[in-house]
Amino acid sequence: MENTNGGYVFVATRLLFAGCDIYDFVEEQRERLKRAYEALPDEQALDEQFVVDFKTKYMLDVPRLKPDEWTSEQKQITPHSIEVVAYIPFDGDPSVFDIRPSAMKATVAQGEIVEHEVLIRLKPTMPQIDVAAYVKRELGEIQWRLESLRGSMEYMSQQLEITLRTCMQQRKRSIENRIQLSENIGIPQRKPAVTPAAASVPEPKQAPPAPAARTTAQQTWDIFMSHASPDKPWVCGLVKALRAKGVAVWFDEDSLEWGEDLQRGINRGLINSRKAIAVLSQSYLAQRKWTEAEISGLLAREKLGEVLILPIWHGITEVDLKQYNLFLASRIAKISDSDNYDEIVHAVLKVFRREYEVAHAENAQTSTPARPPDGTDKRELVAYAWYEQKGPGANRAKVFIRRSDFIPGNFVLVDGEDEHDGSEQDVATKFFMGDQYLANQGYTRTHFSNPSNIRAFNLP
Repeated sequence: MENTNGGYVFVATRLLFAGCDIYDFVEEQRERLKRAYEALPDEQALDEQFVVDFKTKYMLDVPRLKPDEWTSEQKQITPHSIEVVAYIPFDGDPSVFDIRPSAMKATVAQGEIVEHEVLIRLKPTMPQIDVAAYVKRELGEIQWRLESLRGSMEYMSQQLEITLRTCMQQRKRSIENRIQLSENIGIPQRKPAVTPAAASVPEPKQAPPAPAARTTAQQTWDIFMSHASPDKPWVCGLVKALRAKGVAVWFDEDSLEWGEDLQRGINRGLINSRKAIAVLSQSYLAQRKWTEAEISGLLAREKLGEVLILPIWHGITEVDLKQYNLFLASRIAKISDSDNYDEIVHAVLKVFRREYEVAHAENAQTSTPARPPDGTDKRELVAYAWYEQKGPGANRAKVFIRRSDFIPGNFVLVDGEDEHDGSEQDVATKFFMGDQYLANQGYTRTHFSNPSNIRAFNLP
């Protein structure tokens, strides 16, 4: 197709970004990721670092144009006309040029994709035509759509993360069920059939049965203790103080099994711990292999909005931490250099809110929903929603929004044992997205209230 446009004829090869919608593509990738994850062996499926790398394979690699490296070529079409072809290289996945972004625009993007180059063709009808200006204008249309797709990557990352975390929880439950089933069958396991040839060989004397291997699939901890080896004497005291208050702590000295692979043991602790204390010291910030792996795994788990990492500044300053990780530097932390652990232990117990867990467990045995735990949480209740899954083994979920007692004007979203402190818009967005996520998981919203009448916290 040829379009005449004031001094040149544009040769339109095809429309770009005219394929499936980005949201449809994300759903397709979620299904592909889910099927691929289900085919993984248990060891890989529960390896936190492997799963983080596994997810990146399903993310879009949105191309980045390299207009500074463009070249052109002239081709004689007829004795009286030539065609100019501009070649613009790019990095990224060429298939992205077939995906339609969520943003709309009245104009179109046209061109040709050959390997890792965008080709724009036109036929000048006058020698004074500014070919470069025209090509730049066409590249602008392409670049606008690429930027729109790039802006959707946070949404895509979040959706893939939700899918992965759901699959991981299902796999963990499946492993636990298999172990429990094997323990509860109560019938001796059938021995393999003996072939006639094998039957003629006398059986060797059986050694005494070895002690049953200690299963770890059902082990969980309240706290994963992430620390550097030089800080172990101070950390040992903190572990002892926490355990004295009934907090289950994963601590490498006594949680790793004899002969166990070190990386596998750490992954087991990372995956099966509800929270993690990171003792951030000069030794920790020295980017040692294991502390770097632990903090990377914990940060990866927090992509769903969970607050997992409870930082302690141990002999460091804010400047030290900012040079290591700006994200961690923005966290509210405990500062402790002494051997008095009372403040930290009290803060940990407050995070877990054990009084509320006891009340929640008692209320779960009745059909009447529990009242919001105003007696155990003194922060002003702003809004809340309760959810319930239908069918056998039904689960319940409760989400509360309260006013922050840390930063004036901020709010806190309380989801079970997890809390997220942020601005009104930030918390409202997470409230809405959590509501949508629970609906997708088969939950029905049974109660909703917004006593504060703040419009941002209204659910549809």
